[in-house]
Amino acid sequence: MKLSAFGCFALTSCVAAATLAGCGGSQPPIGGSGAMPQTLASAAHAERGKSWMLPGTSSESLIYVATHDSSAIRIYSYPDGKSAGMLTIPTAPGGGECVDGAGDVFIPTEAVTYEYPHGGTSPIAQLKNPGSGFGCSYDPTTGSIAVSELDDVYNPYGTYGDVAVFAQGSQEPTMYYASGLAFWYCGYDDQGNLYLAAADETRKHPTKVQLIRLAKGSSTFEPISVNKPIYEDYFDGLWFPSVQWDGTYLTISTVRPLVGRHGNSPVTVYRLSVSGSHATVISETHLQSKTNKFKGQSWIEGSTILALDAYRNLYTSLWSYPGGGTPQRKINMGDNNATPVGVTVSAVAGR
Repeated sequence: MKLSAFGCFALTSCVAAATLAGCGGSQPPIGGSGAMPQTLASAAHAERGKSWMLPGTSSESLIYVATHDSSAIRIYSYPDGKSAGMLTIPTAPGGGECVDGAGDVFIPTEAVTYEYPHGGTSPIAQLKNPGSGFGCSYDPTTGSIAVSELDDVYNPYGTYGDVAVFAQGSQEPTMYYASGLAFWYCGYDDQGNLYLAAADETRKHPTKVQLIRLAKGSSTFEPISVNKPIYEDYFDGLWFPSVQWDGTYLTISTVRPLVGRHGNSPVTVYRLSVSGSHATVISETHLQSKTNKFKGQSWIEGSTILALDAYRNLYTSLWSYPGGGTPQRKINMGDNNATPVGVTVSAVAGR
């Protein structure tokens, strides 16, 4: 088989099903005589290193924040930003997060993508991705979950990226391998086409984002040209381009490199109209913070977009979308020693 920069083939890997044992438990009620304040209660739970959720939290919309340096997933109420819980997973997350139609949260790590039910403390599935799991996305047309991978030693074309697609309810992925590409985050559109942000590892200047599509029903990756170049601050190594369908347009969120310095630029969200193998930038949204020290991914939730800002403390900030500008709300997570990588919202209808 001839190899090319955008070639791939499908292969169904045999992966054993497995379920992790839970480590959560009921917690004392907040408020009333002898109850600890929420912040102190949160700290106490964190010190024990166990997964926990505040009572009643499962009926709220929730923000899940992952950090690369820790196996702890911080959870906050949405949009209020109150501390609501924490998940402790076996290994630190590798990149982004996503949710399915039921509100289940998927957290990719180096070799396993963990699935947690909304507000739950125990994973209900572990999906074994053979490569370095980085991003994920839910296909609204089939219920499948795609996991994008930076690289995979089992890739027959070399140690390049690939995509593991798990059909609904299955723990055995169909693999799609690429040559010469490293896949960052990915996103399905409303028609079941998967779009990926990629770095072309065969080129000398990897800061230009490559937009790649795995069309519904296809086994071949195809490049999508964009009418203007989209760049990524690749050398900073802490922010990678997010790809997400916003309900109307495909979006790519990047931190553009600045001449002479890195990591101090606003997030630019490009809204793209895709026709055939070409995409046109319809508009841009700019997210600004006091320091513009953005990390990890962004997440669009209706008329709000969330992104992670790390300077002295960690922040999950919320902007209007597609308005952008300065944040409408900032959630101070403390802990300036952790690097945030993933953020998603598991929504409850009506909230």
